[in-house]
Amino acid sequence: MGYEPNERALDEACGWHERAEDALAEARLDPALELATRALAVMERELGDHPDTANVLETLARVELARCGFARARELAERAVRAVRGFDPGLAEPIALITIRAYGSLGAALRELGRYDDAEVSLSMALGLARAHLGPDDVETANALSNLGVLHKYQGRFDASQRRYEAALTILSRVYGPEHRELACLYHNLGGLAHSRGAYAEGEAPARKAVALRTAAVGPEHPAVAADESALASLLEGQGRLDEAEELYVRALATFERAFGDVHFEVAHTHHQLGSLRHRQGRLDEAAAHYERALEIKRALFEPDHPEMGIALNEAAALALARGRRGEAAALYARALPIFESTLGPHHPYTLGLREDAGALVG
Repeated sequence: MGYEPNERALDEACGWHERAEDALAEARLDPALELATRALAVMERELGDHPDTANVLETLARVELARCGFARARELAERAVRAVRGFDPGLAEPIALITIRAYGSLGAALRELGRYDDAEVSLSMALGLARAHLGPDDVETANALSNLGVLHKYQGRFDASQRRYEAALTILSRVYGPEHRELACLYHNLGGLAHSRGAYAEGEAPARKAVALRTAAVGPEHPAVAADESALASLLEGQGRLDEAEELYVRALATFERAFGDVHFEVAHTHHQLGSLRHRQGRLDEAAAHYERALEIKRALFEPDHPEMGIALNEAAALALARGRRGEAAALYARALPIFESTLGPHHPYTLGLREDAGALVG
């Protein structure tokens, strides 16, 4: 006679998992981690490789993504994919959902690790499964499209990113209506894409809509709202509206530090943005302090050849040049360029811009 799972233990684990999801939605990452870890221990003991186990593994992967534990998130998502692989997603919608989300979280982890080609394989798998098993107009299909849109932006494929975002927005607007909270992330992404294109004024409207929708849904103190405000600030900075941008950056940094502590990507990114702002204001010593803090945090989070390290070195080079330190700037550009060439490719907009800046310095 085979082993019979302990149903009472499984019910308790399901309760922990639900509470972990609630905590994650509220950006209470420590409780989310503890609860999901407890649930996973029971699921693995009672069920082994099973869709319910994969479901908890995928939640833990998203918790680790939120904590910037990108390597750990990748490991958990890979385990989730393995745990559900023997179950046909065509048998039941819950199995399809878990499979799609497992591939989506794996792709997101690989993307944050700078493994863009590998990320595209997993995120494309998630999209293909969503379309095949849930349909082209399902919310999960929209989420998969949005995830690929983010990746394409990182890859410098801006037109492809725009198409993904617009397709996702069409689906979610049809499902929820145009003013629903679930659209906030896409409006945030559309604003961010406009920023990457240098279309700062064009990106302001979707960025403001993201702030409004998310604030109405979760309140002004949530770190997701801070991320929206920080993205809006970068668009305002691009338009030269520096006082407005400064207020939003400072508020976002305080929110991120309160929610996540000192070592988190959002904290590093906001220091980077404040460094850019101070640079534009001519407050070069303050700019340097913000850039140095951003670089310090990124060193704790990423490998030396990660694209984010190249971005930090590129900004430090621009600041050195503004201070008249041409030799220092040239050395920093020389360190950043091979990172961009190896991770983003020779034709990525970041690579082309850096090569142009470095070439002008030499010339």
